[in-house]
Amino acid sequence: NVSVFENTKVAGVEEGSIPKVILADGREIATRQVILTVNAFLSRFGFASASNVAAIHSYGALTRVLTDAELENFKNVRPWGITATHPSGATLRFTPDHRIFVRTDIDFATNLNIPQKKFDRSDFYLRRAFVRRFPELEKVDFEYKYGGLISFTGNTRPLFGEVAKNIYAGVTSDGTGVTRAAILGTYLADLIQHRDSSELDYIKRAYHPSYLPPEPLRTLGATAFLKYKDLYAGSEL
Repeated sequence: NVSVFENTKVAGVEEGSIPKVILADGREIATRQVILTVNAFLSRFGFASASNVAAIHSYGALTRVLTDAELENFKNVRPWGITATHPSGATLRFTPDHRIFVRTDIDFATNLNIPQKKFDRSDFYLRRAFVRRFPELEKVDFEYKYGGLISFTGNTRPLFGEVAKNIYAGVTSDGTGVTRAAILGTYLADLIQHRDSSELDYIKRAYHPSYLPPEPLRTLGATAFLKYKDLYAGSEL
């Protein structure tokens, strides 16, 4: 009783008593309900309730496997991970296969997709964060690098519930994606199946993103705010 469509590009969603998923090739899939698990990309579907969801870009890199000589300072050290106390600070990990992972550099995602220029620029900030903490490994190159989205809202509250008729979504925020996504997914299913609980009542009451101004004020304000955060993050970057 389930139809699975893999590697299927979606161009849009139409609300209604029988909502439709519009595919890139023009075909339509009709269904009783649609659940959108697209996080910050929800804003691209045109729902008014998603207008207060935005995103930032952040970047990460993973070194090559460290040599025995480079591992001298890591003798008997178990794999670990650490997050900065400042929201703009770097995340670091020492992996089980003896690599160093670093994530840092935040900028506002006006267009969601990362321009190549921004991606290339992140090299400087990733190297700086790495060398500040491991100066003895300065010669170690990054083998992998990536950039991605972190959704956010003005008050850090997720968006949750019915965003249009028979169309539901849960959008996490502020970087706690895995934890909040699990919570939102569980209670979104309960909401659709009409399973009431005190926890669901709280989520429906409290999970409402605050107002964000339209463009270009949104990008100007968010960029200025992030620069201010970077200024006071200091050596945590």
